[in-house]
Order: sequence, then C-alpha cells, then structure tokens
Amino acid sequence: MLSSQGIAGAPDALIAAAHETCDARGLPRIGIGITPPYTVATIKIRDELSGQGLSQQQMEQFTHDAFTLYCP
Repeated sequence: MLSSQGIAGAPDALIAAAHETCDARGLPRIGIGITPPYTVATIKIRDELSGQGLSQQQMEQFTHDAFTLYCP
C-alpha cells in the first residue's frame, strides 16, 4: 500500500513505526495551540519518518494508513 502511494523505506522500520503510531494514539497530548496536538511518542515517530526521507504529506498518509491497517 505504501509503495503505491510513493512512500518507500525499510519495511521492518515502517511496520515498527506503524505499530508505534497506534500505541501513541491514546497517549495524552502536548502543546497548546498545536494542530494536531502531538504526544512525545508521535514526535519521535515523525522524526524517524522524516529521517527516512518522508515529506509532511507522506507522513500524514502513513499515519492514516497505520490507523486503518494496524490500530484496533
């Protein structure tokens, strides 16, 4: 699914990030006035994805896909 959306990366790292995204979903948010508010975990995940070369738009798509496929 990700490759068809132009999102590339090491499959094991992307799967791990997807699971981390689900785990971070229910954590308390930080940052007043930040939309969307982030958790410390989601900031870490976004840094990891950015380090793999994903753009902001790709990270948003990745998050959507992670929620759709991996989150209960």
